[in-house]
Order: sequence, then C-alpha cells, then structure tokens
Amino acid sequence: MPARYRTGRFPQKIAHKAAPLGSLPAGDFHAVAVAPGDAVWAVASEGLFSGGLSGFERQALPDGFDPMQIRSLCVMPAEEPSLALFAADGTCWQREGEREPWVRVAVSRAPDIVLGETNLSELERQGRARVLLNLHDNAWLAVVEGNVVAVGAGGFVEPLPGDLVRAPRGDLTKAVEAPDGSWWFASGRGVCQLHDGEWEYFAGQRWLNSDKVRDLAVDSCGHAWVATAEGLCCLEYRDLSLAEKATYLENVTRRRHIRSGFVCENRLAAPGTVGDYTHEASDNDGLWTALYLAAESFRYAATGDEEARAFAKESALALCRLESVTPVSGLMARAVVAKGEDVLKSSGEWHNSPDGQWEWKGDCSSDELDGDYFALAVYWDLAADDEGRQAVYGTIERLTDHLLNNGYFLVDVDGEPTTWGFFAPEWLNVTREDQRGLNSLEMLAYLAAARHICGHQRYEEHYWRLVEQHHYALNIINQKILWPNDVNFSDDELAFCVYYPLLTYEKHPRLRQLYLLSFERQWQAVRAERCPLWNFMYGALTGKLCDIEESVRTLAEMPLDLVTWRMTNSDRTNVDFDDRFGLFGGVQSQRIVPYDERGEFRWNHNPFRLDSRGDGRNEHEGSHYLLPYWLGRYHGLIEEVQR
Repeated sequence: MPARYRTGRFPQKIAHKAAPLGSLPAGDFHAVAVAPGDAVWAVASEGLFSGGLSGFERQALPDGFDPMQIRSLCVMPAEEPSLALFAADGTCWQREGEREPWVRVAVSRAPDIVLGETNLSELERQGRARVLLNLHDNAWLAVVEGNVVAVGAGGFVEPLPGDLVRAPRGDLTKAVEAPDGSWWFASGRGVCQLHDGEWEYFAGQRWLNSDKVRDLAVDSCGHAWVATAEGLCCLEYRDLSLAEKATYLENVTRRRHIRSGFVCENRLAAPGTVGDYTHEASDNDGLWTALYLAAESFRYAATGDEEARAFAKESALALCRLESVTPVSGLMARAVVAKGEDVLKSSGEWHNSPDGQWEWKGDCSSDELDGDYFALAVYWDLAADDEGRQAVYGTIERLTDHLLNNGYFLVDVDGEPTTWGFFAPEWLNVTREDQRGLNSLEMLAYLAAARHICGHQRYEEHYWRLVEQHHYALNIINQKILWPNDVNFSDDELAFCVYYPLLTYEKHPRLRQLYLLSFERQWQAVRAERCPLWNFMYGALTGKLCDIEESVRTLAEMPLDLVTWRMTNSDRTNVDFDDRFGLFGGVQSQRIVPYDERGEFRWNHNPFRLDSRGDGRNEHEGSHYLLPYWLGRYHGLIEEVQR
C-alpha cells in the first residue's frame, strides 16, 4: 500500500465581511489603520469608526469636516490613541485622545526617498513607480515600470524572482508587513499576500465585499483589515486540522442541506444569506446523495461513529426511494419531492407517483446509476444494518433486472430509453464511439456490484457475455477521452465512481490487468488536477503511490464558505494560459489555481477553468470534501496527528 500521510493543522482562510454579507460596517471605506492593542480605526463616507471583530462604534470627526476628503489616517502610540487624519488638500487634523478636541495642524511634505541617483518619490509623482514598503534602512520595496523590485543603498535595484513568485496582480498600490514577516498587498482588484515565496490572492465576494480596495492594514495577530468601496473587511488565517474541517462541513451539510435523507443544493434568498434558503430538487439529487452516503459509510468504517451509520442509513433509504416511487420496477427517478413540499423543482419531466404522495423527475441519467451502484455497494460492505441491507438488496436487484430485461437500456415510463440510458452492445459498439468506453465500464461495474450484493448467477452470465461476445473489457482500456476531442470532466467523476466497485470486486487476474491498464491511463490523464478523490481511489485500488501530499494540499485549500460566488482569475498576471478550451468554453490555465481562489466545488467541473459565473445565491453541501477525506481515512492513506 502507498505510504500513509500524517496530517497536522493547516492555515484556513476566514473572511469577515461587512453587511449584508457579514457584521462589519458597510459603506465606502477609503482608509484604515491599526492602533497599538489592535484597535482598528477606519474612515468611510459615513464617518469615522473604531473597534474590532466584536463590533465597531462611530467616532466624532472635526466639525464640518467631509470624511470623503480623508485619504489616509495614522494612529500613534500613546496612553490614549493619538489619531491623525490626512486630507486630500494636504491638511491634517489630529486628536491626542478620544475626549480631546480635534486640532488642525500644519504638515510638511515628507522628504523624498532618494537612494543614490534613484529618487523613488519623484518616480512615483511621475506615475512611473509605486513605493510600497520600507524593508530596512536604505532599502525599499517598489513597483518600477511594472516590475516589483527591491531598491537599496546607492540606488541598487534587484527584481523579485518573478520566475518563481509572480504576483497575481501587476497593479499593486500598497504593501504592509505582517508580524510573521509576510507581506500583504493592496491592488487594483483585491488583495494578495506573499509568504515564503508563495502568493495568496483574495478577490471576489467570497473574500471581500468589493474588489475596489482603498487601503490595507495588518494587526498583531496577522489579520488583514481591508477598506473597500462597499465595506470594511477582515481576512484571517486560522489553523484547523482536516478532521476539524470535516466536522465543520458535516455540520453545514446536516444543518442546511438534508431533505428527507436527500442531499441537495440551496437557493439563497439574497447573495450570501445562508440562513435564508429554499432547498432545490435538481437533476442529480441521486448522485449528490450517493456521494454523501459513501462518505458517511467510510466515516463509520474508519471511526465506528454510530452517528455516521445513522446518517448513512437515512441517505441509503432515500436513494432506494428514488426507485420505489416510480411506476416501473427498476427505474430510478432523478429527484423526488413530497406533494406540497416547499422546494424548488428544476425544469424537466415531473410525474406523480402511483400513490399520489410524491412527484418524481424522469429521464434518469447514468449519473444516478453510477452513484447508486457505487454508494449502495460501499454502504452494503461497510455500514448497513439488516434493514439497510434488505433495502439495498431489493433496489440493486430491481435496477439490474430492469437493465437486463430491457436489453441493457434504462427505459423510462414512456417505454423509451432515457437520454443517457444506453448500455447495449448494438448501440455502444456501432454508433456511439464517444460513449463506448465509459458506458461499457458502467455496465460491467453494475453487474459486478449486483453479483456481489445479490449473488445471482444471471448477473455472472451477463457479465461474461458482455466481456467475451461484445468485448466490453477491451472497450474499457482507452475509455478516457483525451484532447483534442470532447473532454468531459463530469464523465471523469462517473468513471471513478464505477471503477471503485469494479476493481473492488473483480478478482479474475486477466480482467483485472485490463481494468488496471484503463484505470492507470485514466488517473494519469487527470493527475494534474490534484483531486484528492481521484488520487485516494487510485491509491486504495492499486496500492501505488498516489500524490497524497498534493491531495492533502487540496483538502487544506478548499474553502469553508460553500456559496457559489463569481470568481475571476483570467486577468491575473501569475497564470499561464492554456490555448485549449474546455467542453463548455472559458479560458483555462495550464496549472491548477489554488482551490480556494476558484469558483466551483464539485468534482464534475473543469478545474482549469479560470472564471466562474456564480451569483452568491446558491450554497453547496460539503460532500466534495467529506468523501475524499473519509475514503482516505478508511483506506489508511491519511492519518490525523494531534499537534
């Protein structure tokens, strides 16, 4: 087996935002400073504020003074904070303590920063440079002619190693040093941090109320306070273990995303308002529920936690309900809604159940079948009690018999195959080369799982008929479609779902050799995504090294905020663009942008796509994290270590 990775605690990004996205003060903020003791002072169009994460109070300004004239402020160390406000016209108002009056004082211009023959201040006045940070005596960090450089004694100029640490933005406007020595930068769109040679980029409403950043300050705890055009924000790093993160995402999922055992997406009443939502019955409720069911089954097997077993049973019975409410034995619904239930129904075919108590969505996809066979098999092996096993047995038997009785087609209530329900050899081997590999893989996996769970000889016979007479095992070898053809990242998710039961249950050495060739090719094709689910499945099923460290990095990067915000990365200066476009268009990168700087969460999306179109009105559940985490724990690939 591959080596076990012992995890510790990882810095997790936390965003504190202004109303309506958070509790910090809203408004057009254009200056912020931190006083000794970490009191935060900030100026907005509405006035002067002081406080911290526990709350802010409005403070008095000089009589008749327009806060929009303030361009910067400074808090000087004193028994009571001494505050100076610098206006656009060059004047300064100063106050020695909160109870003292404001006094207008004369301000002389600061001396130019001159190093040898290099006058940084003059270059800044000419618009050719931006002085960012005093590094030490006679050394400054600056942007000169678009390049970030260090300028030292005698005018010596040394550029930062751009080949290693290119900044996400070229329009840096201010820099401040954090207590740990890292540098925070304001830019023309968002803020970024440089720490130990790596950049972190914060832009979009996941992190800030507005990308129009006016000012930046850092307190003694390393919190970055950001003045934006739509509110005051605070960015925090908080150390969490992967297990603590799993607990948090489990709680979010249970609290807001469980509907009668189904796991669903939420539609929010307003952007970011996670407490005011409506559940949505979507095309793939079955698949999302299946992934959560598998996660809870792995959690129970890894920990023995009876709560996980109860959650798994609830979702397993919900999956079985997708089949029992339709009038056709073995036909799955995409989604099920109780009559009168307050839920958003996605567009498509909706039917009444025979008993009139439910509405079910038709045109079931292979997505649902893949999820069902994967998750119900994992549940059967790891977590099912007698009642659960009885339900799974009956459901798998009816699903499989439906496919066999209909010539390997998934037939809908109208007597016709569903859009994506074609698994027959006369179809796969003749007309649809693009689906031949994946659908052959799916059908063999269904039969392998059904053979394992139900034990019927007919499943064994059909399995070998497809292998020997219709070369399904050979179809699988090159099932992963590569460039320049139609690369569908959703198909990758489906493939891994069915590789798992096929390679778990198939013991025939010659067939396993063929399947492992296919699996190796599939994993190598997606390896650059550093997806922990793909990697952990690969390690568990092959016993090979599987990029565990990269997987742990991805788990650590995944954000705690599950709202689908719009995220834009195509205008970054530290991205190498790919000249190919994804299946659904959009600019792509050659390498993965950090996962907390991207928009999508689920593993059926293109991870190289740089921009996402979220509007902040949807929240996902946490299965994209919970499944790879608990699968990795169960298979011994990762181990939590208390530090």
